[in-house]
Amino acid sequence: MTLAQFLVLLASGAGAAAVASFALERMDWFQSMTPEQKSNIVLAFSLAIALAAFAVIRYVPANVLQELAVWFQVVYSVIVVWLTTQIAHRIDPAV
Repeated sequence: MTLAQFLVLLASGAGAAAVASFALERMDWFQSMTPEQKSNIVLAFSLAIALAAFAVIRYVPANVLQELAVWFQVVYSVIVVWLTTQIAHRIDPAV
């Protein structure tokens, strides 16, 4: 996935909601909320992520995005490997 593709995914809404939910579910303070509060917080974070991604697509110059693309690939690769290890560990705790 390229940086441009990731930004479009986030700006689409579905990606923003997935990222917001993934991050928030790992926060202790979030777990103490009521379901309604959680829903509202996920909505707010999803909107913020989607709007921020759209702003980056719209207003950040292409040459800056091109420079950031290399950094994005490093971060993206680490996250994909980390998620893979997490899945493997859940399937086989001995891993």
